[in-house]
Amino acid sequence: MNMRDRQSQVPRRWLLNAASLVVVIAGLRASAPFMLPLLLALFIALLSFPMVGFLCRRGVRLILAVVATVLVEVGVLLVLGFVIAPTLNDFVAAAPGYLEQLNDRWRELLVSLQSRGIDLTETFGVENLDPGQLFDVAGGVVRRAVAGVASAVSFSILVLFLLVFFLIEGGGIPRKASAAFGLDSRALKYLAGVVREVQHYLGVKTLISIATGTLLGLFTWALGMPYAPVFGLVAFLLNFVPAIGSIIAAVPTVIVALLIYGPGRAAIVAGGYILVNLMIGNVIEPSLMGRRFGLSTLVVFISLIFWGWVWGPLGMLLSVPLTMMIKIALDESEELQWVSVLMGRVRALPPADTADETEAVK
Repeated sequence: MNMRDRQSQVPRRWLLNAASLVVVIAGLRASAPFMLPLLLALFIALLSFPMVGFLCRRGVRLILAVVATVLVEVGVLLVLGFVIAPTLNDFVAAAPGYLEQLNDRWRELLVSLQSRGIDLTETFGVENLDPGQLFDVAGGVVRRAVAGVASAVSFSILVLFLLVFFLIEGGGIPRKASAAFGLDSRALKYLAGVVREVQHYLGVKTLISIATGTLLGLFTWALGMPYAPVFGLVAFLLNFVPAIGSIIAAVPTVIVALLIYGPGRAAIVAGGYILVNLMIGNVIEPSLMGRRFGLSTLVVFISLIFWGWVWGPLGMLLSVPLTMMIKIALDESEELQWVSVLMGRVRALPPADTADETEAVK
């Protein structure tokens, strides 16, 4: 094959790869009812394997260890549900009132600016914030939430069954993969390294998210704010999203503080969120995870948009763990490690004189 034929095949290869990517993405969107509970159960199983292994090393049979682990996790979720559910119901019921108050504050701000010669009513007109529309939006959210209860229950049961099977079969997967696909020791070592790194990331991230949600829940409770458990739960969930998750979690808390207590208390709440997230996100989390687990902010935004478009809100919640799994798998591969480097955070370059001295030493 001459050089001209090889060059002519390059566009065809790129076109074939692009078409294959489109087919894969379409398949992911179509398989959401199957893939979402599967992935969620897989992530929970990766977090649960250490506890199952601990019990098995203490002489407990595998089935009993799996049952005990699942019962502990379900018990924790039930306790959280009994604690948070009443507060969450109160918050949902009060949300239309807060939206109306926010609408009134916005109208007052526009009128105040207009009296000072700054007319923004054409761009941000008060008619665009009709309370009836806000009530319709809030009511639609509540109606969808109530209609989705049955679906959520069936989804949780499916995740629970998948989790049990993952925990039972997880220990034998490497041997089965080796027998089925003829994987050598190098390939098995690679897969074991990926699983170990993913477990480390998910475990540390979960502990950090629990600490963040607990601290912010206690902080808002100490300030006398209502719905403190809900704010803590939101902070816990959104802490899985780097860079922007903490900002999104702070928005409803600051708005409620502004509407109930005024600007002073809202500033204190905002300052508390900033302090907690700076301490955990910039000091504790990097020291526990290391720099290799950092994702670029651009990659985080792209993953949120992509997985949210593919699998909806739950896809957005799982977007960063999914992207981190891909990054870890690439990082463990010598051929594709450069892609993992591009997905990570930009590291500061050394000063010019230091770089020159390093080259001189070499």
